[in-house]
This record gives sequence, C-alpha cells and structure tokens, in this order.
Amino acid sequence: MKDEQHRLVESAMFDADNLATCAEKLLAALNRKAAAIESCEVADMGDIGAQARADLELEQAEAEVSEYWSAVRRATYEYRNRAELARNSLTKTQQKYGPENPPRLRKPGESVEQYSAAMGWKSLTPEFVDLYARRYAYLRERDLNAIVEGGVFAGKVPDNVVLNGDDLDKAIDDAISLHVTRNDEK
Repeated sequence: MKDEQHRLVESAMFDADNLATCAEKLLAALNRKAAAIESCEVADMGDIGAQARADLELEQAEAEVSEYWSAVRRATYEYRNRAELARNSLTKTQQKYGPENPPRLRKPGESVEQYSAAMGWKSLTPEFVDLYARRYAYLRERDLNAIVEGGVFAGKVPDNVVLNGDDLDKAIDDAISLHVTRNDEK
C-alpha cells in the first residue's frame, strides 16, 4: 500500500471510530431523555421542586440528543467522504480511455481476445459490437445543426465544429492513428 493510500485508509478508520463514539454518546443521551420523560410522568404534581428538576433533566437530555444527533450526522458525512476516497485509491483502475490510456488499433498478429483484453473489454460479443455500431451510427448521422438544436453530437476541438458522415470518420481515423503512433513511440 502506498503512503497516500495508507493515509486515506487511516483517515477513514479515524472517522469510523469518531462516528462510533458519536453514536454511543447519542444512544446514551437518548437513554437519559427516556429516563427524564419517565421522571416527568411520575413526578409528584404537588412537589413543584421535583417537577422542575424533572423538566430541567428533560430539557438537558433533549439538548444532548440534538447535539449528538448533529455530531453523528457530521461524522457520517466525513466518514462517507473519506471512505470513498480510500476505496477509490485502493480500487483505482486504469481509466478506459484518456490521456494516459488512449484507444488504439489492433496490432499486427494480435488476436481479437488479446486486443479486447488490452482495451479493457470484458468480451467482444456480437451484442457489444452492435451496441457500439448503433451508437456510432447515431453520431455519424446527426445533423450538423445538432449544436443549435441540442442533444448528443460529435465535435472537434480546438476547431469547435460539429462533425458527421465522412468528416467524422476521417477525424476519428486521424485521431486513432495519432494515438497509435504515440503509443508505438513509447
């Protein structure tokens, strides 16, 4: 485990411990409140002092419950955030596509299974291929006014143009070739 991962896990564990402590204090405050309610119910109405003490105990118990409830909510929020960071650092997977992992063409002699594994695809089923073909066909057939009309469309930056048809095909092929060349140079 790397130092950063270790730090994130330790932080999440600290927050979990803090959450447990806050929950224990809330439970104790709820028990005190229940006892105070019972004291109010059984307090002798003729004894003004006993009734006042019971009311004061109930008021203090309600204030504690409110305080610890807020503490539990804050601790839960902190724990969830840090636990998510720790989980992400421990299960960090390579992003599917991006600057560190650009898409590439199949290398000469590489089987479809090897290519699928290298691309991070679980399996290259006909359904999977069909899904991607339909998605690409949708983008390819979009009207160039899609940027005005709204919705999903393909574009090219820094030119800031909407692409479709043969222009989209060429732009994608050029981009893939550029990434393949960069990967081969590494």
